[in-house]
Amino acid sequence: MVRMKCEICGRKCKNIICLSSHIRKHKISSEDYYYKYLRKNKSEGICLRCRKKTNFVRISCGYCKYCSLKCVANSQKIQKKKEETNLKHCGYKHNSQSLEIKKKKEETNLKHWGFKNPLQSKKIQEIYRKTCKEHFGFENPNQTLEGKQRCRIRSIKQRDLQILNSEPSMPWIGNTEREFLNVLQKYTKYKIIRNDPFFRYIVGRYPDGHIPELQLFIQFDECHHFLDKECKIYKQDDINCTLELASLGYIVWRVSELEWKNNREKIIKQFKFLVQNLQEEQ
Repeated sequence: MVRMKCEICGRKCKNIICLSSHIRKHKISSEDYYYKYLRKNKSEGICLRCRKKTNFVRISCGYCKYCSLKCVANSQKIQKKKEETNLKHCGYKHNSQSLEIKKKKEETNLKHWGFKNPLQSKKIQEIYRKTCKEHFGFENPNQTLEGKQRCRIRSIKQRDLQILNSEPSMPWIGNTEREFLNVLQKYTKYKIIRNDPFFRYIVGRYPDGHIPELQLFIQFDECHHFLDKECKIYKQDDINCTLELASLGYIVWRVSELEWKNNREKIIKQFKFLVQNLQEEQ
């Protein structure tokens, strides 16, 4: 049995519970006693994420490591543990990367809101604008000084990430687009150049992927490139993009994000077939 000694009067208590009860006679709170006599180090009681003061739990375990659930979720240590757990059980770092989970989310959103993404609902958009107005004084939090700062920092991080991946610093390359091109790269001996800047002054475009040896442009199209939810009808600017790139004598192969999510194996098979045919024509 571990006996606890009162640091004020020297009395020995049977355990931490008895000590907690005993120190009340000295008219000192459990938190004050813990802070003065039992605190492990000077950083205990300070949030590991934002450095704010954390809540005291009880004398047996001291202070919380984080001040809020937000700080817990944003902690690099916690995020790393989540990624390791997800990789172990699901094969993905993030649950949102699982096609099965994405499909379930879309089905749930369709059931409740009539859209795959709740923010496409006018009702949700109105609630969002109203809530932002109440909290920030603006209909969009990005209009606030903090929001603008977050946008700038996000852009800087994105630029650093692209340079780290040997990609041009602009335009913006999405995570799904990067994954798409990374997968295709495994099925060809030719290097797929990302957002080749060579064409920016010729047609004012950055092709998503470019294989010079095959005269092939690869375009990955997210939902905002289309007029319909099914991602079948391209916007006029995207039609112009295809014609302008094709005018250079290149084959333009376009894949929608929806196609990639729903039938990855089919897209890979199409790519392998396309590359083989273009090789034979060389």
